[in-house]
Amino acid sequence: VYQRLRPSPRYDFFVCHHKVDASAQSRLLKCMMTARNLEVFIDSDDLQDLDSLFDTVRSRVRHVIVYLTKDTLTRPWCSGEIVTAYRNNKKTTVVLTDGPTGFTFLTDEQMNHLDSYIEGGKVLTKYLISMADVKIAYQWLLSDQVPLVRLPDAVRGRQRFEKLVKLLLHGSAGVSDPPQPPKNDYVLVSTDPQDNEATAAASILCLSIEQELLGFTQSGTLMCVDQEDPDIGKLVEHARAVVVLLSACTMESLPQLTAIVSCMISKTVPVIPVTTPSFQFPGANFYDVVLPGIWTGDVDLARELIQNLFMTIAVHLAINSSMEVIEAQSKLVLRRVPRTKGAFERMLSGGASLGASSDASSVPQHRCPGFIADGELSESSVVDL
Repeated sequence: VYQRLRPSPRYDFFVCHHKVDASAQSRLLKCMMTARNLEVFIDSDDLQDLDSLFDTVRSRVRHVIVYLTKDTLTRPWCSGEIVTAYRNNKKTTVVLTDGPTGFTFLTDEQMNHLDSYIEGGKVLTKYLISMADVKIAYQWLLSDQVPLVRLPDAVRGRQRFEKLVKLLLHGSAGVSDPPQPPKNDYVLVSTDPQDNEATAAASILCLSIEQELLGFTQSGTLMCVDQEDPDIGKLVEHARAVVVLLSACTMESLPQLTAIVSCMISKTVPVIPVTTPSFQFPGANFYDVVLPGIWTGDVDLARELIQNLFMTIAVHLAINSSMEVIEAQSKLVLRRVPRTKGAFERMLSGGASLGASSDASSVPQHRCPGFIADGELSESSVVDL
């Protein structure tokens, strides 16, 4: 009772976001801000009782960040957080995203019919929040009264989020040079370069394993998306292992399909497929229609190599879960990386099986063999190199 009547903010920032499209992005913001000694609330880590969510915004937060992706304002909990911020005069900043899951401003029709725009909005009445309250709060949020920051589009990869944090904290992103790729001995991470959520998920994975990797590799991790026009073949040639992070539009992304084919055809380094919650394994339509429509080389060879990738046991990265779960799953990725250079090639020369087949008819279309749902991989499911 005392805390409710005399609250003292515990969190510097609260990130209001839609889990489906921005779990990794909000998590990465938290990681980057925490590194600057700031306390950040995202519900995947801190929320234990949904009934306390709005009270947390009201009494325990200094600054609310509303991270707008395409469906943020359709979620009732996000609506309630925004109404609570408005009612309590919380300092608020909007982050506007772009790309396939980017935010589009509401039409007058949508604003006037929020009862149909917000999915399950009736739940808000339990918290004394009406659609009229939401409309007022949304109009405030999208007006000039609330500062708006755009996810920087002049830079790529992790730098986009580094600059976003600087904009949120200082109002200016400053000038920084693009990262220089290491020359040798790293874990290469491939993602869909157009997918902000995939970039953020890969960044979190790299943060989780970087220090341990530096104990037995020269250069830790290297993300393809950080590089300008990366030469995938050369990057694979100098990698200790390749992580292929599979996300919503991976199978329609020519750069990532190129990375998959390049690393599968080289057969010089282990390839570690990592699935995110948005990924769906390809079916017949992908191989028969989508792939021939976007692949510019030998379609039959590409089909075989992509199918071979899905004969490798996948690690699931539940990026919408707590940091403890993400770190545990990241360790499974780490265990797949050879501890010594050349170990993978020595294994191949010894005749060990990779578990991959060139018989396309034997490849499941929807699920990796050995893939265990909900991110739970047993110790025996992990290849020990």
